[in-house]
Amino acid sequence: MQAVWKGYILKLDVDRDCLQPFVKKDSKAVPDGFVGLGTFTDSLVRFARYAGDSSLMALKNHVIDTTIGAQDADGYIGFNPPAKRIREAWDIHELNYIVYGLTTNYLLFNHQPSLTAARTKDCRPLNVHPIEHVLSAAPRGPFSQECIRLLHAFNFTPAHLLPRSYPIGE
Repeated sequence: MQAVWKGYILKLDVDRDCLQPFVKKDSKAVPDGFVGLGTFTDSLVRFARYAGDSSLMALKNHVIDTTIGAQDADGYIGFNPPAKRIREAWDIHELNYIVYGLTTNYLLFNHQPSLTAARTKDCRPLNVHPIEHVLSAAPRGPFSQECIRLLHAFNFTPAHLLPRSYPIGE
């Protein structure tokens, strides 16, 4: 595990490779529509928790603070302009995993600002957008469409995968 975080994670330029499109709101900097900030954040939080390394903790804090700082007033954390939000599958994926990473940070480090950011209305697209809007952005296979219908029916956000004893929803 140490080889991964010392050999790879700490050598990343997270500002350039992960955070810049979110801070600058620059969708053109992400031609394929996917950065992976949410999945990276979740893994970084877990590495920091279990390794206890001060360098990892500093990096985790920087990523979390910058991500929360990039959150729009309406709660959206992303790089798409308002007219393009939640219209592409990767935007939905990215945003839900950002919620998941923030929630993980709250659960493992009791970081209240992470929970507050994850609970914000437009940070939970499947809860606030009509199912038809979300389905129009989803992959076209019947399995994908049915999965999204089920997730919407159960009021899904990644945080809902956690035990109900955690105060994630509103």
